[in-house]
Order: sequence, then structure tokens, then C-alpha cells
Amino acid sequence: MRWQWTALCAAAGWLLAVSAHAQSSNALPTNTTTRPTASIPSDDGDAVLTLDAALQRVIEIHPELRALTQSDATLAAEIEHAGQRPARRLELDLENGLGTGAASALDGSELTLALSSLIERGGKRQARIAVAEGQRELLLPQLQARELDLLGEVALRWLDAAAAAARADLAEQAAAERATLAEATGQRARSGALSKSVPLSAQAARQRSLAEAAQARRQAQAERRRLALLWGGAEEALALAPVDFSVLPVVPDRAAVLAAAGEHPQLRRLDAEERLREARLRLAQGQARADLEWRLGVRWLGDGNDWGLVGSLSLPLGSAGRAAPAIRARAMELETLALEREAQVLSLNAMLGEVWAQLDEAVALAQALDHDVLPLLREAEAESARTFAAGASSYLEWAQLQAERLQLQGVRLAAAVDAQRAWVELQRLTGRGRFEGLGMGFPAAMSPAKRSLEAKPTTPSAAITEYTP
Repeated sequence: MRWQWTALCAAAGWLLAVSAHAQSSNALPTNTTTRPTASIPSDDGDAVLTLDAALQRVIEIHPELRALTQSDATLAAEIEHAGQRPARRLELDLENGLGTGAASALDGSELTLALSSLIERGGKRQARIAVAEGQRELLLPQLQARELDLLGEVALRWLDAAAAAARADLAEQAAAERATLAEATGQRARSGALSKSVPLSAQAARQRSLAEAAQARRQAQAERRRLALLWGGAEEALALAPVDFSVLPVVPDRAAVLAAAGEHPQLRRLDAEERLREARLRLAQGQARADLEWRLGVRWLGDGNDWGLVGSLSLPLGSAGRAAPAIRARAMELETLALEREAQVLSLNAMLGEVWAQLDEAVALAQALDHDVLPLLREAEAESARTFAAGASSYLEWAQLQAERLQLQGVRLAAAVDAQRAWVELQRLTGRGRFEGLGMGFPAAMSPAKRSLEAKPTTPSAAITEYTP
């Protein structure tokens, strides 16, 4: 009996060795390449925070982007798991032994040692790998879309803070000019040429401008706090670089803007989704071909101490009929994607058209005020101030012209802010994500999230002067 058990153990070892070698040869290779990373220097010690630094802080710190980046490693493991072949099973069966009567010993028993597994048919393994790779491919456009949304939010909050600071500067300028008017009317009142109520009215207008400036400063501080919340920073040490609202963004060609909508990550996500659904369809079609189950081993017959080979093949029937509903469902999902793409394109084009119109209207209004209205009002105000000093005009004429000019300066500032907001939204919808309409460059380095997924070198982004499809 000792040599028989030795032979069985040797056969088991041989079968296990064959199984291990087959499994290792069929496993997908593990990618051990180290992907490039980059450390972006902190701006904590800088006295002024630029838009570049604000954008990079959000890219580096925001937990949602970091979570999406870490999902790449999970999906890479899913690809490796999908590439594994069916497991091999080692079976040891004992029949008619260790019982009672004639079966109380092993003399009349049968001992079988066998190895079994499946032979996949229909390209199921390749289809599983394609599905897993498609799910991983979806991650990059999802990350890019979320990055665009977050960076657009940073740019808009930055713009709100800068606009509030600009309104405060305009209100302080108005207070200084009204102080000049109050001094001029005071001199006339002391000489008896005007009633004392006139300089008091001018002084009240100056105080109102100072109150508006203080309110705008508080709004600017609140907007800086909202901006710092995006990366959890301390707003006490936050000082923003100034934005020159006298510079207006260039209005691009409308047709080129609509053509650039194809660069948005949502449409690239649909491209990846199409490849994923095609892979799922191939996997469902592979289910129509049944897998072949095989079993091969040796059997020891206790009656005569004899050996024999045992083997079997098993093929389930009706696989094509069972797979047909899943194939139809996957095919319909693939056909539906074309409608989803059409709807997404229509939605993007509608939003782009609306935002482009807002940009065009805001820029046109600001340019009209700069070239046609404000110069005339400044000239008329200066002439009114000279005639008032000469006693040829009234205080109300000068005050009215001054108030009208200051009001239109506020309208011009609001138009510039609207144009910048439309520019930011335009770049977000076209997938540009550079946000250069504020006069600040987008960070030259690609975000760590994109870099870890694409593993490609990056180059500094050039300034956008026009859209090219």
C-alpha cells in the first residue's frame, strides 16, 4: 500500500505543477512602470495669490479629484482580474471504502485523483478584458469634466472677489470726486452765492460713496473666503493679484466656438462609452457559445490493485437561446448611445450659443461706453465744473453729470465682469480649461490626476487668441 500512496502523491504533484504553470502563463503581465509625478511648489509664502496658484491648489488638494485618480489603480486591478482564465480544480474521490462489512477496508474501494477546468469559447476572456479596459478608459473624461467644473468654479469665485474689490475702488474714487464737489460748493456757500444746504448735500453724497466702498470691501472679503474654502485655506492671509477690467476678452467666431464643442470631456466620455458598450456586446455574444468542461485523472481499483485513466467532457445545451435576450439588450444600449450623443451635442451647442451671445453683448456694451459715451460725459462734466467755478452754471448741473458718469462707470464695470464670466463659461464648455480671459495664464503643468492617467509629457499652454475647431 505504501508504494500506491506514493504513486498517488506523485501524480497529484504532477497535476498541480501543470496547473500552476498554465495559470502563470495565462496571467496578464503586471504593469510595473512608475508613472511620472510632479510636485507643485506651494504659494503659502507669497504675499499675493495668483489665479495660477489658486487653480493648482484645487487640483492638488481637492479630495474628489484625488479619489478619481486613485480609482485608476482599482480599475487596473479589475483588468488583471478579468484576464484570468478559469480556475483548475484538483479532485480526490474515495468510493466504497472505510465502511462496514465488505467495504470496511480499502481493498474493495476506488480512489480517483482528477484535474478539471473549463475551456472558454466565444472569446469570453478577450471580451472581459475589453470591458474592464473600457471602464478604465471612462475614468479620464470623467476626471477631466470634474476638473473643468472645479477650475471654472475657482475662476468664477476669483472673478467675484476681484469684481467686489474693483467696485470698492470705484466707490472710493466717487467719494474723492464728490469731496471735490463738496469743497467747491462750500466755498461758494461761504461767499453767500449758494445756500448751506448745497454743500451739505454734496457731503452726504460723498459719505454715501464711502459707505458703498466699505460694503464692497466686505463683499470682497466674503468672496475671498468663498474662494479659499475650495482648498481649505485661511482667508486671513489671502491677498489676490489685481485684475485689469479695462482689458476685455476677445469675442471669438461663433461658428468656431460651436465647432470646438467636440473637445468637451462629456463628448469624449461618450466615445469611451461607445467602446465600452461594444465590448459588452461582444461579451454577451460570447455567451452564446457554451464553455466546455473537462475532467482528467487516474483511478485506483482496490480489488486488483489496478490503475486506470478517467476523463470526461461536459457541454451545456441551449446556450444560444439563453444568451439571446442579453445580446438584444446590449445591442439596444449601443444603438441608444447615438441618440445620447445627439442630445448632448444639441445641449452643448445651445449653451455655447447662449454664452457666446452674453459675451458678445457684454463686450459690445463695454466698448460702446468706452468709446462713445464716457468720453463725452467726462468732457461735459469738465466743462460744467469750469462754468460752475465761473458762476455761469448751477451745482445741480455739475452734480447730475458727475452722478451720471459714475453710474455709467459702474455699468461698464458690470459689463466687463459679465464678459469675463461668459469667457470662463465658454472655455469650460469647449473643454479648454485655461481661463485666460482674466489676464492670468493657466498653470503650465498638467494636473497630477491627468498626468497619472495619461502618463504623457506636458508643455506650457499657449495663450488663446481665437478658437480653432
